[in-house]
Amino acid sequence: MREIFKGKTTFKDRDSYYVLNAAAFETLQSRWRETVPPGFTVHRVQTDDVFTTTGVSAFDKLTSWKSFEQFLKDGFAYYVEEDATHKIVSGCITKFCTSTGCELAVGTHEQYRRRGFATLVACATAEEALKKGLTTIWECYHRNVASIKTNQKVGFEYLCDEYFYFGFLYESLQNDLFSGYYYLTELHNPEEAVFWFKRAIALSEKENNPLSSSYNFYAASAFAIMREYDLALERLSAAVEIVQDKREFYNKLQTEKAFDDLRESLAFKKVLHRLEV
Repeated sequence: MREIFKGKTTFKDRDSYYVLNAAAFETLQSRWRETVPPGFTVHRVQTDDVFTTTGVSAFDKLTSWKSFEQFLKDGFAYYVEEDATHKIVSGCITKFCTSTGCELAVGTHEQYRRRGFATLVACATAEEALKKGLTTIWECYHRNVASIKTNQKVGFEYLCDEYFYFGFLYESLQNDLFSGYYYLTELHNPEEAVFWFKRAIALSEKENNPLSSSYNFYAASAFAIMREYDLALERLSAAVEIVQDKREFYNKLQTEKAFDDLRESLAFKKVLHRLEV
């Protein structure tokens, strides 16, 4: 690894692992079927056309199986379908499955998040795993708050962390953005984060590929900490244009300490006003 990444920046990071507690599942989710909202249905995957669904990241995990036939024989998955449109809005799949254990992957279409669908498909999949007597694992990035909250609702408990090292061999927008994010949130080095975010922004403009609302938020945080307020406000304005959940974003801006020095400014108040619903 030292030779491969010689002269390149490398990072140390970690994923967190959780294991399903059967008693906790029974206490928390024994009646999960009663919480399926009208207009939606939970199905068990039976045909491979489900995996052509776009926007549900969990179903990308079929690639961890040699074939759909092998998956159907040894694994299982569930999805939520919108009855009126037949659109698959959320899914949960066993990334692998042995005679003693399995690991789950969950994903929900962006337009349908924060409505409990991930919890529903996780419950359906976890329930089958428990009936089969499988030790059920959930793995996610240690800062993936949404994933952690979902697994805890289902009855998963923290097991351990797995550390890994990584680096980037070439410049790309996503590599630069993640470097900025990592320096800001993990290494607590906003000065270095600003360097990477500025590089990413220049590349995004060159490629005509706008930053996501979340990366705009992190970039704005780094700029604000380094007192580059105009750039911070520029990123916040860009985020407001595309953010899906305006209320959640409004609350994040109200509580993020990085913006304390901006909070009383007219420009910042205008950003908040655009988020009011």
